Amino acid sequence: MEQFLERHRPFLLSTLWLVSGLLLFGYAVAYKPKEVMTDDLRTATRRVAGEVALLKEKRLRVLERQKSVQGEEKRGVNSLPDFLFRINLLAKNNQVIIRKLTVDEQDRMRFNIELLIDYFTFLLFASELESLDVNIHDMEVHPYKPGAIPPLHLITFAITPRNDAQPLSGSRIVRLGEAVAKQEKRNPFRRFAQNDRGKGESEVIPEIDLTWVYKLTGIGTDRGGRYATIDRIDYLLNDVLDGKVITAIQKDRLYLSKNSAQGEQKFVLKFRRKKSGKRGGVDGAG
Repeated sequence: MEQFLERHRPFLLSTLWLVSGLLLFGYAVAYKPKEVMTDDLRTATRRVAGEVALLKEKRLRVLERQKSVQGEEKRGVNSLPDFLFRINLLAKNNQVIIRKLTVDEQDRMRFNIELLIDYFTFLLFASELESLDVNIHDMEVHPYKPGAIPPLHLITFAITPRNDAQPLSGSRIVRLGEAVAKQEKRNPFRRFAQNDRGKGESEVIPEIDLTWVYKLTGIGTDRGGRYATIDRIDYLLNDVLDGKVITAIQKDRLYLSKNSAQGEQKFVLKFRRKKSGKRGGVDGAG
């Protein structure tokens, strides 16, 4: 055997190298491209997965946008005549005069309402307003005619209707109406306008407070005497403001008068106090 191996060693070595070469060639031709192809497939799979994730994210955003648009369609007024009819009918049933009803300048879905009304009538009106599909917010109550019986207030608030302010129903609406109908309630906004006479004395006066009906922004003096700036217009003594004659202009307020079938009616217009609640502060005083 050893002699055979020794005699045929060159041939055997050549054969061994040939087999090794064929194996290496087969690995290079078959296995290596397969490994490269596998890596390429893995890379492609990752890319496809990433694209699918992006498509899912885009689809979710589209669905959310569609829901938002559908919500906006419900929020607001599609038929302005229907909306105004419901509000007007509500006011008529409660003998309420709406002084102003305007679309908000910042939000076209919002309507600002202003009423001159007594507290208990407003409760009835507001309870029926709650029976419509609206959101009520930003309510403010200001003195207007505290000496009247019952006292009148200037009440401002905003509503954001949904579904044209369609009527609602339910046990909550019924309970609210029953609670408002009860008479044993106190007017928490009742105030008396006072005229400071100095030396700590004061007296109740019957003037109608116009502070929140008109906006007094400044009182000054020129050659013609003292003047007052009201809603960006300057007025002098004896000038007329919506049928009311200015009878006196003081440092912090002015007085007006108007003759009617019931006799002379007096008014007072003061600077608005800042909402921050700081003492002595006024809104727009100059």
